[in-house]
Amino acid sequence: MFLLGKYFISSVPPTKEQAPKIRVKVKLNLHGAVEVESAQLVETLEETTTENKTTTENKTTTEQTATGNGPAPEVKPEEKKDEKMEDVSTKKEEDKPTKKKVRRVDLPVQDNSVGALSQKELQDLTEEEARMVAADRLALETADRKNAVETYVYDMRGKLNGALGGYATEKESSHLSKLLDDTENWLYGEGEDATKSVYAKKLEELQAVGEPIVKRKYENDNRYDALVSLRSLIDQYRLAATSEDPKYEHISKEEKNKVVEEANAAETYVNQMMNKQDQLPKHVDPVLTVADINKKKTHLEQVATPILNKPKPKPEPPKQEPPKQEQKKDQQQQKPSQDVPMQDANTQQPQQQTQDPPQPNQMDLD
Repeated sequence: MFLLGKYFISSVPPTKEQAPKIRVKVKLNLHGAVEVESAQLVETLEETTTENKTTTENKTTTEQTATGNGPAPEVKPEEKKDEKMEDVSTKKEEDKPTKKKVRRVDLPVQDNSVGALSQKELQDLTEEEARMVAADRLALETADRKNAVETYVYDMRGKLNGALGGYATEKESSHLSKLLDDTENWLYGEGEDATKSVYAKKLEELQAVGEPIVKRKYENDNRYDALVSLRSLIDQYRLAATSEDPKYEHISKEEKNKVVEEANAAETYVNQMMNKQDQLPKHVDPVLTVADINKKKTHLEQVATPILNKPKPKPEPPKQEPPKQEQKKDQQQQKPSQDVPMQDANTQQPQQQTQDPPQPNQMDLD
């Protein structure tokens, strides 16, 4: 029999009838060791609930049989009383329902395993483990730096005699070759077990001599594509600023001239710098870099794009005027209503004058 561990569960309350029921949770920890995680005392309690019930009085002990109508046998009063008391007590006990309730109580667990570590010993071992992890990480990083130095030596030596040959002067080439040979000999001699910081410093020394040569080749290989992109953008913005397209008619003349001036300035700068660059050999540091060209391109975009992409202002809605016929009706409705009867009275007077018969003259009567 193999003892996995020894644990002591305390604070268990005593019981009279039976042994207490304890639930223990056991698991394997991170290191694969068995340990008791928790312990609980499980108690089952019974509770009785009282209910008020009305009981009816007992019927008479004399009953008539279904077949006969004769009188029932007589029963003594004492027997009747005892029988009644027994029936009532049994009914009361049966009427009380019981309810079970489970209660769980956490119990303290103490590890008494043989060979168990104290708290201080456990802390010391944890710190030792952390130191070992840090040492492993440092060893990996040191090996990585050492491999970086070794890779740079072999890679740069091959390129110096090939693709990078025209981008280094004689002095730079001989100095770098000697530095690469010395570093290789050091790696397999004194530098076999060097520290991480020493390998990092060696790599920086090599890059200080080799990276300017690598940069010259990069600039020469990527300068043409950067120039093509900038000149294409210059032509695009200049054509849009001088165009008579209706979509640019809302842009003011001053803003269009600003775009043209920025495009011409970028083109002039690039042409002047390229004339200087074409006169330099490959092993000299460039006067026009890819970063300079991209910077000019970004500046031109920041100036021209907001101007040429400015949205057109929304047209104002036309004012609606009322039709002429409605205006005439409104004017007629505004005239006073007394004009109409005055005209009727004037027109009727001449008619009355013409309808009156002529008065006889005195000379005619005589």
